[in-house]
Amino acid sequence: MSRHLGTRGFTLSEAVIAMAFIGVITTSMLIIASKGFQLSNKETDMAAAYQSCESILEDYATKGQRSETSWSTISTTTTPQFTSHKDKDDNIVFDRRFVYKVTVTNVGTELKKVQVSVFRATSATAPTIDTSKPRGGEVYRLTNFYPKPANASETSGG
Repeated sequence: MSRHLGTRGFTLSEAVIAMAFIGVITTSMLIIASKGFQLSNKETDMAAAYQSCESILEDYATKGQRSETSWSTISTTTTPQFTSHKDKDDNIVFDRRFVYKVTVTNVGTELKKVQVSVFRATSATAPTIDTSKPRGGEVYRLTNFYPKPANASETSGG
């Protein structure tokens, strides 16, 4: 049996330094991963808020196209309301993370400007705006213009 005389293992201090280096790298990677998960959750929230905002505007568009009566009932909501959507069984499900308000402005006699603002909610029990968040809690604001339906103009002019 021959022994290799020039070889040796790591000293204790080298092993400790290597472990510390591995620990710092591992901790850094975990921090980066957790920040990535936080951003992912935030983006999911933003997508839900956008979807709610767009859905509310779509409801107003549908309401405004039916008749002059439904077009004339498009109005401002002064109190915040929880956003909602329908599930696969057509049940209304409230998303209590967000509330919305709608501002309707008449632009002449034939056009309405509808602005939907979605805000963060302060709690899941009462639909109130969390004004402690940046921008007064506002997450999204979408605006659309709705003309009076053509069939409504014909019936009212006739």
